[in-house]
Amino acid sequence: MFELNIHEEYQELSDQVQLLDIDEVKEYYEDKSDQVTDQVQKMIMLLKNTSLSRKEIMERLNLVHIHSFRELYLLPSIEAGFVVMTIPDKPRSINQRYKLSPMGQQTINSLHSINVNPDEEL
Repeated sequence: MFELNIHEEYQELSDQVQLLDIDEVKEYYEDKSDQVTDQVQKMIMLLKNTSLSRKEIMERLNLVHIHSFRELYLLPSIEAGFVVMTIPDKPRSINQRYKLSPMGQQTINSLHSINVNPDEEL
């Protein structure tokens, strides 16, 4: 058997999110929903069941300009706490992928519980 180490910052974030109950998540999402851009919402929905590389995300969103992708989609999603890097110590790694953080996953779950369809076209 082997043990997987979890990055310290990710573990801290995970511990914080686990303390939230569903009502707090709903309240947080409702308060922040006006502030979350369409681009961030698209990133959340795209990553809801998987982790993807930058190239894969750009292809699925039909984007070609890396700068626009970083400034409008990737960085705001990470800064808002909805998306995390799979290799946070090496942000420029060729193997870097992006996935939902626990808060991003809770946001998806809260959308289901308040009868918002997260699969509808944004």
